[in-house]
Amino acid sequence: MLLMSFMIYFSGLLSMILNRSQILLVLLSIEYCYLGVMLLFYLVLSFNNFYLMLVMFLIFLVCEASVGLCILVINVYYYGNDKISLSGLMKWY
Repeated sequence: MLLMSFMIYFSGLLSMILNRSQILLVLLSIEYCYLGVMLLFYLVLSFNNFYLMLVMFLIFLVCEASVGLCILVINVYYYGNDKISLSGLMKWY
């Protein structure tokens, strides 16, 4: 299970690196990375029966996803697409 959580995390990281030109794909890759981290938290915290930390992590995950979705909607509203290179959000890209 531990190896599977690391594989999920690194596959999400690789997907984020390869698909960094569109905001929606980057957000989906970040959520996939969070899935691997959440699985790791579940494995570590299940030994102590301390699931409150997992619930707090899920709350932060939902907040991050809503902020990312808000950025995506604003970007599509102003620029017409979700390309990062056209929006000027990342000047170094």
